Amino acid sequence: MRTGIDVSAHALVRTREELRLAGRSVRTAEAYVGWVRRLVEHCGGSEPRAGEAVAFLEALERKSGLGSASRAQAASALRFYFERVLDRPVVLPSPPRRLSPPPPGVPARQEVAWLLAGLSGAPRLVAALVYGGLRLGEALELRVSGLDLEGGAVRPGNGRMVPLPAPWWGAFRRQLGVVARCLRADLGRAAAGEEEHEESWSRAFLFPASRGPSSPVRMGETGELRGHLHPRSVQRALERASERCEILPPLTPRGLRLACGVHLLEAGYPAAQVRRLMGLSSDRALARCRRLARRELTGPRSPLELLGFEP
Repeated sequence: MRTGIDVSAHALVRTREELRLAGRSVRTAEAYVGWVRRLVEHCGGSEPRAGEAVAFLEALERKSGLGSASRAQAASALRFYFERVLDRPVVLPSPPRRLSPPPPGVPARQEVAWLLAGLSGAPRLVAALVYGGLRLGEALELRVSGLDLEGGAVRPGNGRMVPLPAPWWGAFRRQLGVVARCLRADLGRAAAGEEEHEESWSRAFLFPASRGPSSPVRMGETGELRGHLHPRSVQRALERASERCEILPPLTPRGLRLACGVHLLEAGYPAAQVRRLMGLSSDRALARCRRLARRELTGPRSPLELLGFEP
């Protein structure tokens, strides 16, 4: 029997907690909580039933201007809410799958080198991480605790490790200095103590936003004082660098990440190793890189081939 009690606040708190335990990204958590909030409001503040969730999704289907990706995200968010928060798994309709956009062109290695040379500051480091195998969101949401310079790696979460070559360590150490300056300014406004400074340091984003908080209030559920660099800032930097280097079409984060898989496969790295590096869930997800590779993928290359020496 439904009580009519407003459960919206409790639902959102529980949803955030379950998303944190599930290791979902900050952006995904914000989106899921938003959809759960809309569902609970649709139900008048009462605990939703499966039929009401279906009706809510059908209403989204009829709503003009809402893309299939947004509707699919809404369905995923509600499935998560029913299964993880209410402990009542439900079968919800999914929108028809849209056609995948054509893959971006894969830049040559020299073009990637030109691009990285044409970038500077945080956008250069983010682009390097994306070409190293991270998704753009994973790179931007990387925290200080995820940078392991002693081990020569970055750790975006879920036990994944992506190597970071030694020539880049100095640039990332300088970036840590940028983070430290931002953190001192933010904690100064908050009049924080030494203990809070240590806790905030490990949680701080490696690529902080240029503007700090207007008041000493922590953001979201994860406790950081300052948000991370906006994705559009990186995209604009890539566009400008591509134009300066006369790279056509302009390189995008998606194209850089695709180039990571293609170039590693072309160099003879095993597909399973490339898949783990890029955080792909299956070999099927690597199929596009296989199709775009410019050599027959028969196995590792001989060290003699890498010497460039002809007898």
